[in-house]
Parts: sequence; structure tokens; C-alpha cells
Amino acid sequence: MDQKQLDTIISQITEQIISRLNEKESNLKALKKAQLYILTDKNETKISQEIKTNNVSFLRDQYDLKIINFTSENYQATFPKNLNEEDKVLLTSFPFYDVAKAALGIIDDTVTFWISKTFFLGRKVLLLKDGKRPISNKNKKYSELFSSYMKTLNEFGLQEIYWKDLNRNLQYEIKTTVLTLADIEKLPSNKTVSLNSATILTELAREKIAEKNLKIIYK
Repeated sequence: MDQKQLDTIISQITEQIISRLNEKESNLKALKKAQLYILTDKNETKISQEIKTNNVSFLRDQYDLKIINFTSENYQATFPKNLNEEDKVLLTSFPFYDVAKAALGIIDDTVTFWISKTFFLGRKVLLLKDGKRPISNKNKKYSELFSSYMKTLNEFGLQEIYWKDLNRNLQYEIKTTVLTLADIEKLPSNKTVSLNSATILTELAREKIAEKNLKIIYK
């Protein structure tokens, strides 16, 4: 066997090794893909349009999108056997009747079932900020009732976000001399937060950072 043949064989073996390594890396990335369960009254086409309109196409790279329609008949079967830490439950809208039922612990449809199951697991339910459907403010007392239900759900674990907040690679920059609990409560879980090296963290802020699994970097 001459040197040329040997070089050819080595080159072929090297290509095969690189190809297998790339394949393994691709498989690992696929395994790490989180699930994004989108509870909605819209069809998949409209959700795709919203993703495009809001410039959040990265969602398809970071998540395996699962569309769960409000009208699902066998809604109990739509909830996953395992809801992993990186998985998200997102409501694109929240009708008033479901707000009331969820706050009172009533479970009789897709939305209330998913909210209840997710809360029982100690997880948050995400709601798009433009998805809340407020009632008419002509009746002040009734509006106050709606607000009280929303406050209760916020305490249970309902968190209002924008589409862009679902970016798993999103880094938040906070410019403050003292970082408090109130600052941390505004942030989504599992994110990276950039702080000035001189920033002081209160004890309650540190506890909430650990609870929300936030990564702090100083610059």
C-alpha cells in the first residue's frame, strides 16, 4: 500500500468519524429541545402567523411546539406524562369565565384542567400580555372582581409575558445599585441576568434568584 492509498483511507475514516460526531451532536440538541405547550383558541396557521409577526421564529429552534386547542374533547389526555423543568405552558388568551373558574379551583375544560395540573406541579402558567380579555369597565365592581381573580392566579403562579420572553437565550440587563426582590419578581424563570459588578443583592433577591433558577453574570 503506497502513501496515496493510505492517505485516502485515513481521509475516509476521518470523514466518517466527523459525520458520526456531528450526528451525535445533532441528536443531543434534539433531546435538549424543550416542549412549548400552546393553549389557544386559534389554529396552527394563525399561531404560525403570530410567531412570524412577532419575529420569534427562534421558538421553532428552541422548542418543540405543541398546539392544544381550547375545544379539545378529551382534554385530560392532552397533558403530558412528564412536564420537564425547561418545558413551558403558554396561554395565548384567557376568557373571563376561565379566569373565574381557575381562580376558584373549578376544573371543567381544557384551560382550567391545564392550569390546575401545572400549578399542582409547582410550575408557572404563562399568559401572553395581549391575551388577557378584560371585561367592560362600565361596571366598576365587576371589573374589580376580574382583577381580584387575576391577582389570585398571579399568586398561584400565572405569569404574563411577551412572545420574546420565551427566548431561552435571552439575557436581561439590569442597571441598578441595589437589586431587590421586586426586581427579580418581574423576570421569567431560567434566564441570564447581567449586572454591574458593584450591584448589591438583597437577601430576599438572592432567594428568589435561586427559586427562579436565574444565572447572574457581572460585567
